[in-house]
Amino acid sequence: MITARHFGMTLKNSGQLLVRNWYNDKEFVPAQSAFVVLAAPRDAGSWQHGGKGYQFWTQSDNNGRFEIKNVRPELHNLYAWVHGFIGGYKLDLNITIQPRNKISVGTLIYDPPRNDHTLWEIGIPDRTAAEFFIPEPEPMLVSSLCLDETDK
Repeated sequence: MITARHFGMTLKNSGQLLVRNWYNDKEFVPAQSAFVVLAAPRDAGSWQHGGKGYQFWTQSDNNGRFEIKNVRPELHNLYAWVHGFIGGYKLDLNITIQPRNKISVGTLIYDPPRNDHTLWEIGIPDRTAAEFFIPEPEPMLVSSLCLDETDK
């Protein structure tokens, strides 16, 4: 197996992601456990649908710091999404990875999209449906076509 190490590349990309608390513009919250991705340049959020090219993932620590190691030398964008916040972050500049380079993007600020105070919200913006309960249907009302255990 050939890795970046075989080519003398020990690429390390690091930074810190903070989220602006929209209730108080002076307060920045560390993006704890945010997923940070280096992927081919695309529109914000479209990296999720990209099936071509390489994606390099990591998860930030409790202070929002992240480090992505062993990245292929090519042109990338940096994307991120944070548990509990709507939308996704995209760094507005391309990152060109060169062999043996270490790049620090510094501190990045994510401003989640908001128009005003939230009056009501269904669910948690965490990209799962874990908080929604889907009950088993009443057995007398289930079609016999749907009784196969593999369909569940």
